[in-house]
Amino acid sequence: MTTQRTPTPWRYISGAIEGDRPNSLYNKIMTVPIPFDGVERANMEFLIRAVNSHDALLEAAEAALAVVEHAEDGLPTPVGAEGDMLRAAIRQAKEGDA
Repeated sequence: MTTQRTPTPWRYISGAIEGDRPNSLYNKIMTVPIPFDGVERANMEFLIRAVNSHDALLEAAEAALAVVEHAEDGLPTPVGAEGDMLRAAIRQAKEGDA
């Protein structure tokens, strides 16, 4: 059985990062130390932005890869490096650091 992540969007509410967890009365994903500022706040905001943008960025990368793969056969300049970069980014987004 695969454990599913909490769906997006995630948000900061009263000392915790929360999301809408189906079939649960408990929406807290993680507690954030209070008070916090500076690098802690910047990291928390970055984490939420990264999580909330993940699905859209993955979809865009997969669409761009489809264009690159289709174009590779007909372009005079090879686009293999760009295709490799997109494949690596998509793999990392789906599987984590690899």
